[in-house]
Amino acid sequence: MKILLFIILSILTSSCSSIPKGEKFSGLQAISKNNGSLYVYRPDKFAMKLAYPSIYIEGVPVADLLNGSYYFSELSPGTHSIIIKKNPESPKFTDWSMGPIEINLQVESGKEYFIKIVPFVGACGASYNTICISTSSQAYLVEKAIAETELLETTKLKAK
Repeated sequence: MKILLFIILSILTSSCSSIPKGEKFSGLQAISKNNGSLYVYRPDKFAMKLAYPSIYIEGVPVADLLNGSYYFSELSPGTHSIIIKKNPESPKFTDWSMGPIEINLQVESGKEYFIKIVPFVGACGASYNTICISTSSQAYLVEKAIAETELLETTKLKAK
């Protein structure tokens, strides 16, 4: 039984690499001096590999945040509502089970903002025939130098 489970999980996680993404990150994009830039990224991790949330800016879905990908946007100065949450139209096997992450980002002209999304999976208990698995995710505002290094391992998402 364990071998069968291992084979199934291996097939499912290896199929993730076939999900089409854009080009590899090659550096920060130039923006208008009147706007700020936003990068939302998710490093390639095993936890919740198949699942992905959607990125909403001002309540509008702009991209699905696949494992090992990033989304870029120019934003005008002011406060912007950014929400990372489950997309109700996503296929069941890609279900993002974590609750929404809501960020009100105060954007200034010429500044760059980097938000890193990290999902976590942990076992919360087991009995004879039942295993409980807990999931959560966190969002971090990351410094530019760290983000640039981590972004090198991601690919760009295409906007919806």
